[in-house]
Amino acid sequence: MSDESRLLQVTPDSSLSLLKARSGLIARGLRDATVLAQAEPLSETRRLAEQGDADAQCQLAWEYCGDFDHLNHEDYASAARWFRRAGDHGHAAAQFELATLYYEAASWESSTGWSRDLWKAIAAALWASDLAALDNHAEAARWFRKAAEQGHAKAQFNLGYLYQTGLGLRQDYAQAVRWYRRAAKHGHSAANANLGGIYYQHAQRFGVYPGAARWFRKAAELGHASAQSALGYIYYLGQGIEQDYAEAVKWYRKAAEQGIAAAQHNLGVAYYNGNGVTQDYAVAVRWYRKAAEQGVAASRSVLSYMYGSGQGVQQGYVIAHMWIDLAISVSTGDDQKRYSAQRDVVAAKMTPQQITEAQRYAPQGES
Repeated sequence: MSDESRLLQVTPDSSLSLLKARSGLIARGLRDATVLAQAEPLSETRRLAEQGDADAQCQLAWEYCGDFDHLNHEDYASAARWFRRAGDHGHAAAQFELATLYYEAASWESSTGWSRDLWKAIAAALWASDLAALDNHAEAARWFRKAAEQGHAKAQFNLGYLYQTGLGLRQDYAQAVRWYRRAAKHGHSAANANLGGIYYQHAQRFGVYPGAARWFRKAAELGHASAQSALGYIYYLGQGIEQDYAEAVKWYRKAAEQGIAAAQHNLGVAYYNGNGVTQDYAVAVRWYRKAAEQGVAASRSVLSYMYGSGQGVQQGYVIAHMWIDLAISVSTGDDQKRYSAQRDVVAAKMTPQQITEAQRYAPQGES
């Protein structure tokens, strides 16, 4: 059985944290110290905003977004209008929010219903026209750049991401690295992680890993879960760093406890093989199961093997069949063929009634 020692490689996803996770327009917690430190009465904020005070204009925009659960199109449009006015005055946080609007517009424009109506309201407020002809990613890049050049770390990160992915800009890894480095100087964990990812991809081509290890460590020490998983992976394999199973386990555990499925699987691998920890099949099963419940096919395959052989659990072919069925359900190509062959081995040891029972359990295991 080969999967019991199969590691899952995890480098930071290219899309991680492009925009702070949220369901709407405003990233909570972005109210920079430059904005009115003591919230003025709304009437006073409006008076200052209408007099051209950029801080007040940005503050007023945020006030329109204050009750997120009860926002309407008019509130969004008013917020967008004031962000634009503050952005035109050089206000970095407002420029960042305006760039975010443009970025999100790329998906809103192709949507239907509420999001599409929302985008029309914002477009009317800002530009008095439908923006179907505009490249919203390019506009996002333009406004992110304005904020980034003023030292806004999130804007620097997002500009790096746009260069890395080629969204709204010509793809340019050198520029992506440049802006990620600037954000990283501000302690931006995802910028450190994405630098590690870029260096790791380069290393896979040219075989030089130290740069990846350094950036992954910076991000990992800032608590970035995917970077912790990636750092554990390169410690486990000794890529650009001295192989150290105990360090690998340390970082896997940090990432696994934050819910990173590949780290959970790889921690299971460590416990299964006794690398960096005392071998413990029961603990391996626990971590494999956590990853399996997040849809990791390799973890499901290993659980099938362990239930079939009674390693760390009570032997049970019905459960073994269920897990390999679930592995097949999320696999394609050669992996699916391999898991199908594994299922045939399990099924050969079962009665028809047991197979029927396992197939009945499989949808429950998926949920």
